[in-house]
Amino acid sequence: MAEYGASSIMVSGGEPTLNPELAQIIDDIHSLGMGVELNTNGTLLSRHKYLYQQNIEALIISLDGFSPAEYKEIRGINKFETVCDNIMEFKKQSPETIVGIRVALTKYTLNKLDKLVDLCKKLNIDSVGFNPIDVTSSSFSRNMSLERSILLRNRLFPDLDDLNDFITSLEDIESDNYKTIEEASLKSLFSWNISQFKKCANYYKEIIISEKTIDSLEPCNFPNYSLVVDYDQNIQP
Repeated sequence: MAEYGASSIMVSGGEPTLNPELAQIIDDIHSLGMGVELNTNGTLLSRHKYLYQQNIEALIISLDGFSPAEYKEIRGINKFETVCDNIMEFKKQSPETIVGIRVALTKYTLNKLDKLVDLCKKLNIDSVGFNPIDVTSSSFSRNMSLERSILLRNRLFPDLDDLNDFITSLEDIESDNYKTIEEASLKSLFSWNISQFKKCANYYKEIIISEKTIDSLEPCNFPNYSLVVDYDQNIQP
């Protein structure tokens, strides 16, 4: 990676804080002159206090619910307060590190972006990245059968009425959703602007309305701008 000019490596997973060699991995990356970004669910950060002194450029926390109940519904565990406490402690111990959160847009988050902004203020978050629910591809070695795809759609997608209401709100500059997104994107808190949120909502609508099979949809676009070294050392794509 260093020989080909990479400036940084994102250490992701699975959950990287479960790797007993994480400290050595970070040291090795730094020794080659590259920066480190750590993508984690944040539940185990307090057990890895060495990370405070590791000069990590960015800590990215996956946080797909903005309350304990929503978080548990998505993640299956009651760790919302633990993650929030870990983020605040990390910010205190490593103030130079950029701390961001990554949010998957689901029926639990799409129309609650104002709550997200409030949470960011509470946790002193530097940036928020978004991603659609991937219910079609086999990226990251997933077994994405049609049955699994339909299960994920039913469990996580907003329904058509909510999607239509959301899209309509993004066309009204006086709506709360429009104002929230516009202000957050102008401040560089949100990585997405109005058009990107609208594109995601329309993408969900297309899947629901057309009932397309997983083979007829675009694959995950992640490989367009990144490559992945998998746990078995294979490089994808």
